[in-house]
This record gives sequence, structure tokens and C-alpha cells, in this order.
Amino acid sequence: MSLFVLGFWGSHAEGQSPIFGEFVSDYIVERAASLAGALPLNEAQLADINSISDGVAGYGGLEQYKSADAGLIVQDGAFVAANPVDVNWFDAVRNNNEVFQYIVQEGDALSLIAADFGVSTESIIWLNDLKNAHSLSLGQALKIPPVSGVVHVAREGENIAQIAKKYSASEEDIIAYNNLPAGGFFSPGTTLIVPDGKIQLAAPVAAAPTASGRPFSYLPDLDGYYFRPTVGTLSRGGAIHGRNGIDIANQCGTQIYAAADGTVRTVSLTGSTSRSANGGYGNFVVVVHPNGTETLYAHLLANSVHVAEGQLVAKGQIIAQIGGKPYSAGAGYSTGCHLHFEVHGARNPLAKY
Repeated sequence: MSLFVLGFWGSHAEGQSPIFGEFVSDYIVERAASLAGALPLNEAQLADINSISDGVAGYGGLEQYKSADAGLIVQDGAFVAANPVDVNWFDAVRNNNEVFQYIVQEGDALSLIAADFGVSTESIIWLNDLKNAHSLSLGQALKIPPVSGVVHVAREGENIAQIAKKYSASEEDIIAYNNLPAGGFFSPGTTLIVPDGKIQLAAPVAAAPTASGRPFSYLPDLDGYYFRPTVGTLSRGGAIHGRNGIDIANQCGTQIYAAADGTVRTVSLTGSTSRSANGGYGNFVVVVHPNGTETLYAHLLANSVHVAEGQLVAKGQIIAQIGGKPYSAGAGYSTGCHLHFEVHGARNPLAKY
């Protein structure tokens, strides 16, 4: 029976709902609505929502992701750049060998951004040529390297040995990371990632911790601390995009719950239909939790937000409803109804690392 269900569900096109999908999505919405009266939900109700299977709840389109040809590609897969007006940096897929662009949000600090992406603060400073690492501005676009080190554009006549020496790095590591031929040959203009490379500045930056491993995977796993914020299907199997975020697709209007106790730090609403509104988030809410972590809920339905900045919320309390219908007010960069859910400072319990 499970094989039949999976095959039937996977056969429909994006934005369409088969008969079975309509039945399931109606059930999910009714199930969520039946729980809406409790603010917050009790533990049994929370467990009930969390027990609903990912594979049978989806409805509506998912976010679109800019392919490599949407921006400037200097070397196949080595560097991706695009106009921040046209792209949602939070929802761009971050690959291991890409330079990712991140839009600075309220309350951000360079050390926190670096820690979340698993790179050193120096790496971000070097790549962005920052003059004052302690003065970020709201909406500022930062390039984030895929690994701690240096991003280098090769000049005419350079070879791998010279580059490795320049940045006190390993020739073998540069060759391996950039998938170069055994001799380390490359063309002028090629953008190379130099793992663990260092730039000697006239005014050295303050020492900063370096996180290792895949982005976000080093974060603490707070098992059981966060509750699933809504019901629906995990897009792309819970693959991470943005800043430790995942998407949960369901019908617009589906209830969204606070993932843990906390205080609402930000409620950002926009009446704009622009896809770049609020950096692509559209309407969003940020909740700060007692353990110092944050959760973010984006692509919220216009006029559905039930909380205000400074308000205390309890785990399971309704905070908004799913939005994201393309070109609707506050949808941001989205092609269908879904929640974009991020966890800052800890592992996202729904993410695939």
C-alpha cells in the first residue's frame, strides 16, 4: 500500500493536486484547524501534529531555485553570483563549491553568520573586502565562501604552486577541492577556492573561531527542543537552503505554530508583491528562545500574523498561517504555498544534513 501511495503522489506536476493529494491535504487542513483552539497546544496535541507523515501532506508549488546559468559562472560550479534584486539569497541552493550570497538581517553579527555557515570570520572579511567587520548594515549582501579560506581569480601566468605559496595553503588541497587535473592546470580567469588559505593584511583582523565540516552540521542537536511548526511535505526531502532553512509545503492558510517557547523579536510585514520583498522572505516572524537560539518563519499569509514584537509565545502557539502564493502581497520569492523555516544557533530538526 505504501508503494502505491508514493507512486501515485509522485506522478502529478508541480502546482497540481491529484485526487488522493486533495483528500490528504483536506484532511491535513481539517486536522490543523481542529487543533487551532488551543493556545498553546498541549503536549499530546503537539505530538499528534509531529506524528503526521511528511510524504502525504503536500499541496501547492515550491520555491524556485536559481540554476547556475541564472548568474555569472566563472568556472563550472566554482562561483555563482547574481543580482540581489532578482534572486532570493536565502532560498538559493548552497552547494559545496559555490560562493553563497547572504543578506544581513536585523540583529546579525559577523561572528554569528560565520559560525552558522561553518567558516571563519576572516574568510568573509577577505572575500568582501570589509573595512570594519563590526559594522554590518541591514540589507547588506555578503559573499560567503563554501569553506574557510580564500577565493582567488587566477591571473595570466600563475600556477598552482604560486597560488598555494601566496596564501600559505596546500597545492594538493587546492587541486582536490576545485577538481583540477593532477598537474593543477587551469585557465586564466578561473575562480579557485583555496581551502584554509590566509591573506596577510596590513591591519590584521581579530582572531575568530573556525568551524569545520559541512555548513550548519556542526551546530548542536537539541533533540526534542523544537516542535514541528506546521504540517505538510518537506520540500526536496528537507535539504537545507538559506541560513539553515527548510521548506514545508501545504495549502495557504494552514496554521503555523511556535517551535518553542520564546519572545517575538521581529515581525516584518510587506504589502509588496515584489519577489525580492524583505530579501525574498516576504512576510516573516523571528522568535528568540531562552537558550539563545532563534527560529524564523517566512512567506506568511498577509494579515494572518497573530503575534507582535516583544510578545511572549509558548511552544505550539499559533503565530501565523502559510502563505507564499506567487505574486500575492508579502509572498516574497515563492512559487507556491509553503513555510520557509530556519533555526539559528542549533540544528534544524527537520533538515537533512
